[in-house]
Amino acid sequence: MRGFVPTQSTTVDLMVELLFREKWPDETDRILDPGCGPGAFIDGILRWCEANNVKTPQITGVELDVERAEKARKKFAAIPQIEIITSDFLLDKVKGPFEYVIGNPPYVSILSLTEAEKRQFRNHYKCAVGRFDLYMLFIERAISLCKKDSTLVFITPEKFTYVQAGSEVRKLLASHAITDIILLQENEFPGRTTYPTISRVRISATTDNTVIRSRDGARFTTVLPNTGESWRHLLSSRKLSEVTGTLRLVDFCHRISCGIATGADAVFVKELNELPENLAQHAWPTISGRQLQPTTSTVKTSSVILIPYTIESRLQSLEDIGELGTYLSRSDIKSRLAMRSCTQRKPWHAFHDAPQMSDLLRPKILCKDICDDPVFWIDQEGLVVPRHSVYYIVPSNPRHLYLLAEFLNSDPAKSWLSSNAQRAANGFLRIQSSVLKRLPIPEHLAHNLLEDQITNLSLRRVQKSMRAEVLKVA
Repeated sequence: MRGFVPTQSTTVDLMVELLFREKWPDETDRILDPGCGPGAFIDGILRWCEANNVKTPQITGVELDVERAEKARKKFAAIPQIEIITSDFLLDKVKGPFEYVIGNPPYVSILSLTEAEKRQFRNHYKCAVGRFDLYMLFIERAISLCKKDSTLVFITPEKFTYVQAGSEVRKLLASHAITDIILLQENEFPGRTTYPTISRVRISATTDNTVIRSRDGARFTTVLPNTGESWRHLLSSRKLSEVTGTLRLVDFCHRISCGIATGADAVFVKELNELPENLAQHAWPTISGRQLQPTTSTVKTSSVILIPYTIESRLQSLEDIGELGTYLSRSDIKSRLAMRSCTQRKPWHAFHDAPQMSDLLRPKILCKDICDDPVFWIDQEGLVVPRHSVYYIVPSNPRHLYLLAEFLNSDPAKSWLSSNAQRAANGFLRIQSSVLKRLPIPEHLAHNLLEDQITNLSLRRVQKSMRAEVLKVA
């Protein structure tokens, strides 16, 4: 049952119109509906044929789920041109080629796959890279079954247009003619946040421009690159302040990462005024995304986090942490920590991931992981530990802290992030380290930062050389 989401009839009819826009099918043409479910797209094709007085073409529906396949088979039993196959579209053989492909492939994250399934798909598909989703593999498989000059119309999440895992899918699609991309409203599938997108592709054809229909109703054309880079900024109708530069934020940072994930904040996070005195030596100021407020540019918090790790990020034994070990060993606390999935192969009092304490406790820039408008805060002293809903940026040179924060809070940087960040529910942005790292640094700022780095490097070399000479004399 996983991955099946029914498509509304109005969307089906729109997609069928796109499928036959340039060439109407004849009765010998073959149409493929992979992951056909109970047959919504087949119904849409029949409606279109009846409305346009066109004979029914040869239609093949492929469905893995036995019950849905049988339902479709019974529904279309009286129409000999329709064949429903109960099969795994991604792993079983399907006899092609086809002149048309249409459908709503299943959306199944890699997190829902077993290790054996991941290996199997990676062995079969070039697009099975990174944190892939099954709909990406459906695109690759469907294109492999298409004739030259055939047409493919799919509705999928928009994530393939910009996430790193979609790079191979973007390369594949851009090697054909992507004629249309339609960005549908978030509530297209009630109860699911997918930001659905309809893509129309002419196989083995070429095109100079892709027509984009954005969610705000705008219609414009763009040229999509074939190198696998993100298309996100090209699908927006907004006139953005341009950020250009050959160097990226990552080039000037020691670390860009999300904060600590304990897997049990209720155990490890306390309000300062409620912290028992005997645990104070293990407590550090901490902040969550919700606590970051736009009313101040610096970090203020009244929360603390209990950390059973050394500054070298080594998990300490319960005996070594004394009163904290006693607190964590309480039966109610221990049972709660032991139930976490993240500790199945680690000591029960460990965090989800070992915190990089030497990086966390540096002067840094913070931002929320989910926001409607990117805002960046400064932790000048480097004493506040960000939690998992906060991303932190540690400049390679602490002197760059305010320069980088000023740039990150500028309109050009915010516009770039808005165009490249993944969408969460209700139009919010999901800020991730992979996106932050790619943020271009303007040439003038990059020049100043590099010049400062070179000056500092030269100074350190001179100091090191002088020290060596002193040691020789001694």
